[in-house]
Amino acid sequence: QSSSLFEDNDTLLASVLQNIGKAQSMLHQYGKAIETLEEALRIHRVVAMRTNNSRSSSQDVARILENLGEVQMISGDLTSAFGRYVESLNLLRSNGNNVNDSNNGI
Repeated sequence: QSSSLFEDNDTLLASVLQNIGKAQSMLHQYGKAIETLEEALRIHRVVAMRTNNSRSSSQDVARILENLGEVQMISGDLTSAFGRYVESLNLLRSNGNNVNDSNNGI
């Protein structure tokens, strides 16, 4: 039970950090947004490891990678953004979330 409690708290913390990162991005504080989203990503990755990369944990990691890619793209770091998007896509595909792979052009 206590392990589940830590996962729930960590997941909530990471979600709050993710929202803060999105707000920072909307305020054009891209450096801060990237730092905050990277912190959320670290937490979600720990949760994913604890849960043996459960589908929901992997989806959380993929979502944050997508958010990071978006902020990096807006801030002009297209190479890093592309890397985050590809990492997110690969994670989703490896966890059985293939949705019309033939239609996405990658």
